Amino acid sequence: RLSTIRQADRILLIRDGKVVEDGNHRQLMHQRGEYYRLYSNQFISDSWLQAESEGRTELP
Repeated sequence: RLSTIRQADRILLIRDGKVVEDGNHRQLMHQRGEYYRLYSNQFISDSWLQAESEGRTELP
């Protein structure tokens, strides 16, 4: 889960064996690249799953 690496000093995003993004969580979120998209999609998915498990039909 991406939420577990938020506090890391350095995050490397590797695709096809090559580093495509490098930085800490704040830097990578600011770049709005692939890490940003992955992290945002996970957050949306987690919110949807929580809402569904609580019987809500709308996201918070």
